[in-house]
Amino acid sequence: MKMLKMIDELEFDSIVSSVHQMHEGNERFQEDEAIRNASITAMTFMYAAKHYGWDTCPMHSHNHEELKKEFNIPENLEPIMMITLGKSVQDRERPRGYRKPLGELVKFEKY
Repeated sequence: MKMLKMIDELEFDSIVSSVHQMHEGNERFQEDEAIRNASITAMTFMYAAKHYGWDTCPMHSHNHEELKKEFNIPENLEPIMMITLGKSVQDRERPRGYRKPLGELVKFEKY
């Protein structure tokens, strides 16, 4: 926005400062934001993979230190999710189980 001249230098500095203040010293907030951002990114990746004919499966790790060592993940990064990527074997697919109708989970209100 600054480069597009939508905000000036003072407003830009104010926004950057407030973002730093929000995150500084608030470890829990930082962790929540990391998980939220990684989850949205993972979902987007999985939809894109499906669009191109790939199958995915999200996984989590119980031992982050071992995972970091195995995949050479730097100490300043925290693994949130792993995603397997491959092609399913069509003749071995199982039928999908019961899925609740949308009406049981979502209620639409007219205003």
